[in-house]
Amino acid sequence: MTKRGNKKPAPLGTKFLKFLILLLVFVFFVVALTRSTVRSFKDAKMFRIKAVVLAPSLQFIEPKQISYLEGKNIFSVDLKDLHRRLQTKYPNVEDLKVYRRFPDKIYIVAKRRDPVAVLSSRGKDMVIDEQGYAIAFDAKGYPYLPTINGVKLDQQPVLGKHLNSKEIEIALRIMRLMREQEDLKKFKIVSFQIESLSQIQMILDNKVRVIMDRDRVEEKLQQLALVLTQGNLDLSLINYIDLRFKQPILSQH
Repeated sequence: MTKRGNKKPAPLGTKFLKFLILLLVFVFFVVALTRSTVRSFKDAKMFRIKAVVLAPSLQFIEPKQISYLEGKNIFSVDLKDLHRRLQTKYPNVEDLKVYRRFPDKIYIVAKRRDPVAVLSSRGKDMVIDEQGYAIAFDAKGYPYLPTINGVKLDQQPVLGKHLNSKEIEIALRIMRLMREQEDLKKFKIVSFQIESLSQIQMILDNKVRVIMDRDRVEEKLQQLALVLTQGNLDLSLINYIDLRFKQPILSQH
């Protein structure tokens, strides 16, 4: 009876080589399939952009800034680059978001920063919003906004960036509180002169000068409201109202 010889196991190197070849073939097919799929998506008419949808607050964006996107493949649009260009072009927007809505739309949404004051510093005028962001260097179109003078900025302002200044912060706070108080919102602030936080001066549209400091701002504005709404007080005779003391000091012309 003939005995069958035992088969020798394949060398370890041969097994590894077979595995490597199979792996390379698999990777090749995956890459080829991926490229084919991507190419088919890029060539498909259904993924060509038909519309760029702007939020209602962004209707001021120039059509040429986005119209070039129409007809392009939605996968070919660099959303980060588009976001960067729009943010640079329009520093008066915040929370800007750019995203795809498949199969054929690009959405652009953001909040608009509304101008509330003109800051005069370093011989330049710039428009700022209620949070202290610089939104424009040309203030000619905003003669109705109050001006903030006397502020010394530590660094060169950049459009779309926050201006880090305690003086600006207190001026904007006073403006906001006056808008919120029923007895004060009818008095318009024309300008601020802030040499220091211990001497904040503002001129109202009735030509009355108000002097205060940074402490107890809400309480002092309540005192101002009481003074300005006195029925027997002729405001045209008042030179200034100083709120830095326990009782308001009124100086007449």
